[in-house]
Amino acid sequence: MQVKTILTLAYYIIMIITLIVGMIGYNLAIIQGVNINPDTPAATTTYSIIIIYVLASIPFALWLFHSKVKNISKIPNNGERERIYIRFGLIRIILVGLGLIISILAYFLIRQSSLIWLAGIAAIALLFCRPNANTIDVDLNPEDNEESNKIRSEQHTSELQSHSE
Repeated sequence: MQVKTILTLAYYIIMIITLIVGMIGYNLAIIQGVNINPDTPAATTTYSIIIIYVLASIPFALWLFHSKVKNISKIPNNGERERIYIRFGLIRIILVGLGLIISILAYFLIRQSSLIWLAGIAAIALLFCRPNANTIDVDLNPEDNEESNKIRSEQHTSELQSHSE
């Protein structure tokens, strides 16, 4: 499945970049002693912008993806559906992943403990963006899944009736 491969690759690239940025931040802050005084106006402004970005980007990214995927079943061309799904899946992963990356780097440079909590929030949100073959199939082919669910429901009902007799 091409869609899952592309989105999974993007997901793990974000995770690898996060690890690399964490190592760079650790190297800068701990080993080389580079840090920003948290009491300066520049640090406070940066800190506030990061908090606003992360807390706004997570619901926005999830809402944008959901709103676009909800209307995807109206598109008759399967290739076009996959292209739109990939585009908005990548946007979702990048928006949430960028907040994670920035939070981790800022934590090492500014040394505000709430930034590590913010990175944790972004990491949990990124888990919700992880591509899953079943979810992708349901999102791209909702009418097939409705029919499958109806058939399974009818089979289950008939099995229950046969057991009760």
